[in-house]
Amino acid sequence: PRCIAIRNQDIGIGLVNRFITFRTQAISIRTPFTCRSTSWICRLCYGRSPTHGDLVELGEAVGIISGQSIGEPGTQLTLRTFHTGGVFTGGIAEHVRAPSNGKIKFNEDLVHPTRTRHGHPAFLCDIDLYVIIESEDIMHK
Repeated sequence: PRCIAIRNQDIGIGLVNRFITFRTQAISIRTPFTCRSTSWICRLCYGRSPTHGDLVELGEAVGIISGQSIGEPGTQLTLRTFHTGGVFTGGIAEHVRAPSNGKIKFNEDLVHPTRTRHGHPAFLCDIDLYVIIESEDIMHK
């Protein structure tokens, strides 16, 4: 048997790669969900601080930092500013009605999926795109 890691060792990308390379048996890891501390989460189970990347210090306000980490994306989503820089129209450039019911076929390599401001699925294309509507009665181009 080969020793790959020692007890309570910090698991970084290098250690993960060693676990994968040597295909070790199941291991137990420390997480806030598995912490056996009765009053709080110990620093080994909490792990690294998102502010400086090192193991958290004793007495560090990890609850406040975690609350901010959860609250910020929620605020951004509420204000619709996440990844849009504050500009959000949510509209679709052109709305086309089909002359009959059927299946719409198009080159999927020319479009990418998105959503409207109401959350409905849509496809976005930056160039002119030809679509074919196949119905039982007739085919439209």
